[in-house]
Amino acid sequence: MQEMDDEKLNKEEQNNTAYNEYSDEEESSPVVHGIFIALTALGVVAVLVVFGLWILKETKIPNDELSQTELVMHQSVIEASAQLAEDVIAEDKRLAEERKAAEEAARLEAEAAAKAEEEAKKDLGMIFSPIEETVTAKEATNLRDIPSQGADSTVMLTLQNGQTATRIGISDQGWSKLEYQGETYYAISNYLTTDLTVKPQEVAPEDDGIKTVFTACNEQVTPKIEVNLRALPSVTNPEATVVATIRAGEVVTRTGINTDVGWSRVEYNGQTLYCISSYVCVVE
Repeated sequence: MQEMDDEKLNKEEQNNTAYNEYSDEEESSPVVHGIFIALTALGVVAVLVVFGLWILKETKIPNDELSQTELVMHQSVIEASAQLAEDVIAEDKRLAEERKAAEEAARLEAEAAAKAEEEAKKDLGMIFSPIEETVTAKEATNLRDIPSQGADSTVMLTLQNGQTATRIGISDQGWSKLEYQGETYYAISNYLTTDLTVKPQEVAPEDDGIKTVFTACNEQVTPKIEVNLRALPSVTNPEATVVATIRAGEVVTRTGINTDVGWSRVEYNGQTLYCISSYVCVVE
């Protein structure tokens, strides 16, 4: 008796396991679920058809009328089957399109978040006020990957006078964020202008009391060891005060050079200053 009870319990467990596996398979696919429903519906329709034919025969309907009724009912079953199949396919297609749309929306959202995070890193914590205007270089200006003239920044392109870019942001630290040829760059605001008709000024003697003439250039230089940046290109003029001292590794932009007296004109933190050319070298 105990063995019979154990065998009965084993069979019930096997049936439950098979049922659970079947249920898991059914839940794993909307298509399988839809087909199962369609087949169930078809089974019900078939039972009704058979039952209807039996009733017709029991009521002694003439054979010719019975044949016609059977034909109509058979055609109805075919049409119902076809409609159910179309409904299942349409539902599966709709679900697939919804999944695809959701995946695409999630991908675009992730890309936007990653781009925003990357832009925040590139801004180096600066706050850029949104703006949209077309600018050009007054003469020529470097477009950098980050808003800095330090060794950690890279000059990506040089914007020449006449070439235009879209300024999309401006900071209180003297930097502009630009869009140029589909990319985002940074440039010193003082080197840009919204006057697209402006032309580079002719090289003329500086009004510094000693008439030093500089030949225009645009290159990055750094001290060999260190160098003083002065208000005027002189070490004797009382007004040629030392404004700043920079050391090897700090990069400034040289905008002019005089080979006769050995002075360079540089831009440093938005100021035009001067240094002895032999104390600096071009950044490779």
